[in-house]
Amino acid sequence: MSSQPQPSTNLPLPQYYARTLRALLPIFDDTLPLSEDTTQATLKSCIDDLYLISRMLTSLGVFSDNESVEELGDRELVFMTAAWVLGEAEAKGGLGGPPERQAALKRSETAYAAFMQLLASYRVLGDDAATGPAAMPADPGARREAKIRAYKQEKEVRDKISVSRNFGLA
Repeated sequence: MSSQPQPSTNLPLPQYYARTLRALLPIFDDTLPLSEDTTQATLKSCIDDLYLISRMLTSLGVFSDNESVEELGDRELVFMTAAWVLGEAEAKGGLGGPPERQAALKRSETAYAAFMQLLASYRVLGDDAATGPAAMPADPGARREAKIRAYKQEKEVRDKISVSRNFGLA
């Protein structure tokens, strides 16, 4: 019998995601050494879970191109992080040699791009951030106002995520 718990896909999606995040936490905060086989096995299992979660989110139609972030419920907001978490997890893997590492980094980059695309489609970053640093105003006063707007938007998103945590999602 395996010492690794088998995936429980019969869990509700929020609990499944929370369980995966709890398993990744010691890997992300460098409590567990990446060079150990058990850590890599846990990482691989979590990555598999994250890909399954991503497929579930897609099949359930949780995110839509014709919605805004204001239309998302607090429970859905936390799932916006799934692609970012997947990118972080993939970046920790691929320690079998240069080809495996390159493949892991490429998958990580793809996950990050999906995360940024989701944020852009919901205009979470605002119009200034979505078009890059070249779009920042040259005028220091206008630049300050843009930074204040971005900070307020970020705080709003963080508050919504905080509310989601209170519902037991994270």
